[in-house]
Amino acid sequence: MIVLQLKSAHNETALSDIGKILSYIENNYGYKIRGHEIHQNMEDLEKLTLRHRAHLVSTFCSKHDIDFITFHVPIPRNEGQSIFNELSFEKANDSILATLREAEIIHTECGFKNKIIIVYHLPSVISLDEISYLNKERKFRILESAEGHLIDFCRRNAGYFGSFATLTVENVFPKYFTNGDSYATVGMFHPLEMIRLRKYGIKVTFDLSHYNIYSNYLLYGKGNKVGDLERQIYGSRAPSWNECIDLFGDSLVQLHISDSRGADTTGEGLMPEEGEIPIISILRYIRYGDHEEKEKLVQGTIELEDGHLYNCKLQRKAVEWLLVNTGSIFH
Repeated sequence: MIVLQLKSAHNETALSDIGKILSYIENNYGYKIRGHEIHQNMEDLEKLTLRHRAHLVSTFCSKHDIDFITFHVPIPRNEGQSIFNELSFEKANDSILATLREAEIIHTECGFKNKIIIVYHLPSVISLDEISYLNKERKFRILESAEGHLIDFCRRNAGYFGSFATLTVENVFPKYFTNGDSYATVGMFHPLEMIRLRKYGIKVTFDLSHYNIYSNYLLYGKGNKVGDLERQIYGSRAPSWNECIDLFGDSLVQLHISDSRGADTTGEGLMPEEGEIPIISILRYIRYGDHEEKEKLVQGTIELEDGHLYNCKLQRKAVEWLLVNTGSIFH
């Protein structure tokens, strides 16, 4: 089954806005939204105590009968340091651990039967100055280094969080960042890279918008050196949506649902029907496969580029579209 979720920042105002949407949807559509995703940020982690953060979420979950929670681990600020050095990996691990400690409290206080999903962006990146030296060998060295730090984190901490949380990695696409440190993502892009960690118990968060942009770049994108290297490695055709879902198998536990178009950031995180993604058929395949309902549980978060604006009004519109157009796909 697929559990539909909304998404908010980690503060009282944002959670209040989401609460109003939950009531509106139940009153007008008779559908109870049972899940939610919290996008952590470093500012909230630093200014709010652990107990305060956990209390905010626990209160929200209890008030609205939320049974499923996802936490998105924040990307730590680098303060002049390169994002891909050893100090950066230590900060990233600290961010995961801080998120897990909050998740543990909420899981206990709310008496959740299901584990809390933890979404993590693997910090496999390269500085813009070094892109001209990027090749297949260096790309996979960067990816393997980031994977190694995450694997080591899990080996040291799985005994602690294994009973209440599931750690996932999220796919990204070739993207340049120029605010503060200048760097570019070099993975995880391809579904074959997403499943490299499943033997360590690390699951998959599949972002539909990210994958569509990546697929488009392989097909016709220009001007992104990282994307050009991906085409050299994997060819111009990315696996189809159904091929991805089959490849992920039971590793797929979390979706980020939005539309997109084009081959760069300008087409990311759009409202359903504003882009190119066959959202309905993807969701139907995840739930039913070729012929019958699958028993596995997947949490699906609506994740729009500007979903936080106007008291989360766009998220409400996206929920309405999904409920009208997808029938009984969502649990």
